[in-house]
Amino acid sequence: MPTVNAGSDEDICIGESVILTATGGDDYEWSSGQLVNVITVSPTVDTEYIVTVNDIWMCENTDTVNVNVFEVFADAGTDEEICIGGSVTLTATGGTGYEWSTGDFVDVITVSPTADTEYIVTVTGVNMCTDTDTVWVIVLDVPSVPDMPNGITERCQADGTDIFTTNTIEDVSYNWVVYPIETGMSTPTDNSLSVDWDMAFIGETGIYVEATNICGFSRSDTLLIQTNTSPFPNIGNDTTICVDNCLSLDAGIADSWTWSNGADTQTTEVCVEGSITVESFIGTCSNTDEIYVSLSEADVEFGQDTIHSDAPVTLDAGPGFSEYLWNDDSTEQTLEVSNSGWYYVTVTNEFGCTDTDSIYYDFVSEIEMSEMQMEFTVYPNPTNGKFVIEISNTLESNLQIDILNSLGQHIRKVETQDSFIELDISEYESGLYFVRVWQNDHFEVLKLTKK
Repeated sequence: MPTVNAGSDEDICIGESVILTATGGDDYEWSSGQLVNVITVSPTVDTEYIVTVNDIWMCENTDTVNVNVFEVFADAGTDEEICIGGSVTLTATGGTGYEWSTGDFVDVITVSPTADTEYIVTVTGVNMCTDTDTVWVIVLDVPSVPDMPNGITERCQADGTDIFTTNTIEDVSYNWVVYPIETGMSTPTDNSLSVDWDMAFIGETGIYVEATNICGFSRSDTLLIQTNTSPFPNIGNDTTICVDNCLSLDAGIADSWTWSNGADTQTTEVCVEGSITVESFIGTCSNTDEIYVSLSEADVEFGQDTIHSDAPVTLDAGPGFSEYLWNDDSTEQTLEVSNSGWYYVTVTNEFGCTDTDSIYYDFVSEIEMSEMQMEFTVYPNPTNGKFVIEISNTLESNLQIDILNSLGQHIRKVETQDSFIELDISEYESGLYFVRVWQNDHFEVLKLTKK
């Protein structure tokens, strides 16, 4: 059996290699795969190498050798910042011997660079292994003066958010200052500032910015912003008015006003449906408001002016109204009548609009009903004053025509046998009138509107 010798154990530093030599035979095979007696290895961890040796008689024997790997970890510390003219202590760790790029051979050194400088330390440890690390010392000065904030210098009270900026300076933090505090809400983002103005604020605002580092700070000039008074017109909410009524709108105090209906005063009246807008001005500042005006009409119509009946009838003012008031003070939608006479109803809708209609109920016997044959029309209706009464059936006797105002007072009386009668009430006021046509103690009534 051959006498095998793989050599003595070896110590190396990580990254190094070592030559292993085996003796004692003719053929060699290492556990790392080589088939020679001399090999070079570079393990990164402690490793055992086994060699198998055969002699000429094919007898076999083995031996082992250990390669121990040592590593040093150099640490020069974290990068440092100093102000120009200052100094800083650098401390290295990780070994037993130290050599800095400054020429110092100790672990702790003090340096005072005047510019950004990289320092390198070589650390020696176990088995004389070495490692290097670097540390930067950044040299700072007091920041340069920031530019005066860039932005508006005059605004109106009702305006929205504004952005202010300054120049970018490396390695500083920004501190924005806004005064007075009543100005509003400020939101800084590095070299810019957003100001959400308080709507109630009027007056002068100052804004400046400070740039700060460990060596101190510098301050910009102050930007002054003047906030001028804005008008705040408030003409109310969307609303509904009654037909033939008008709504008075007041835009509030200002220097001048421009309404969408052409008005240029503080107040205006709106009598039609649609959108109405006002723009108010105080100096160069303006503001607007808008509402929509809807029209509503309460329309009650019995459909005829006279009812001849030999039985009681129910008068119906129609559905959809919030209030009803008859001339007998009843408040229901319907009214049952049995006595001859005028009956009136006033209706009110949800918007307070009212309308009135009247009807004459004539209680007659069955014989009288059969004798009532008269039919007539009135036109034009409404009229500007002149109108025509036209009888459509054959006249058997004289007619009596009464014109009454809305109070039931006679203003005109005409007797005729004509079936085509022209009348004129131009001299009377606009409003509702009644045309009553008599024949043989019976009559019919129609309403007439004078514009």
